[in-house]
Amino acid sequence: MKTVSAIIALAASASAHIVMTNPKAFPQKDNGPLLDSGSNYPCGATSYDGAPTSWKAGETKQITFMGGATHSGGSCQFSITPDTKPSKDSQFKVLHSVHGGCISTKPGNERESAEYTTSNAVPVTLPEDLPAGQYTFSWSWLNKSGNREFYQNCAPITVQSSSKKSVAEAIGGLPDMFVVNLSREVCKTTEGQDFVYPNPGKSVTKGSPQSPNFGSTLTGADAACAKMNKMGAGNGKLGSPGAGTPSTPPSTPTKPATPPPANTGIVGAPSPTPQPQPQNPTPANPPATGSVPCKTDGSIVCIGSSQWGLCNMGSAVPQALAAGTKCSNGAISRRSVRAPRRHLARSHGNNLI
Repeated sequence: MKTVSAIIALAASASAHIVMTNPKAFPQKDNGPLLDSGSNYPCGATSYDGAPTSWKAGETKQITFMGGATHSGGSCQFSITPDTKPSKDSQFKVLHSVHGGCISTKPGNERESAEYTTSNAVPVTLPEDLPAGQYTFSWSWLNKSGNREFYQNCAPITVQSSSKKSVAEAIGGLPDMFVVNLSREVCKTTEGQDFVYPNPGKSVTKGSPQSPNFGSTLTGADAACAKMNKMGAGNGKLGSPGAGTPSTPPSTPTKPATPPPANTGIVGAPSPTPQPQPQNPTPANPPATGSVPCKTDGSIVCIGSSQWGLCNMGSAVPQALAAGTKCSNGAISRRSVRAPRRHLARSHGNNLI
């Protein structure tokens, strides 16, 4: 019976692990830590599908979480990469670090429920000069109590910005995300400590005043720890973000005047609402390669007796009318063709013979 109870408790605890809800994280197989082997680093995502959260450069968002297995809090980092499908080569740059009290300041777990919404939201601000585009936002967590584990959730975000800087110029000077406990047999933190990151960056908070036990003790060979701790640097290269939306979209450039396609003989106005242009008198026989002035873009301009043009940016390029058509009062129509009466009579007479 004890064994069954222990299994049930373990399953409940696993399902109650923390997941980032704002911005909404990529789907994961479960809410637990990354595998001890590191095979699902980074992000632990099962796919990189999902609608991105919109975030303006310079804006502060409250990062929220769900799940009751808060493991007495701990320390965490919030990072960003321009890679939309992060891999082990991705470089995560730290935006904000929390020493102690990340997610919770209460000893143990707050609730054994995956639906429990934690009350400890963390404010994170994007750099003002971060260029527009698609990015991946990361939350990585070193829990204070329980097994030595490395948690990471990642979420797609769309950054709105008018910055002209490159990603490297905007965030290249920020520290790389710190990785440890992956695998914990190689390099691990100390249980009961609120881990202090060796390079947390300029944006840092201490969130565990009730039970401060700050430290940076690592267990493992120096070389092994050094290699693991640098995993957040990836290949050391920041790429460019996916296409995004500038905060102030540039005005659409005006297209240069383009002559309409050659007339195919189809009668009718190219514009659905042609407007007559009596106010634009034109020469009777303008040169074929010239243009005539006009006022209403998109309207048909009748040019002499055998040409027409489409008003574009204040001028119309003459085009020959199709055979059997005419241009009058800003509209193209068929010419009325009537045979002489005498010819019709003769034909009628011939039919009687």
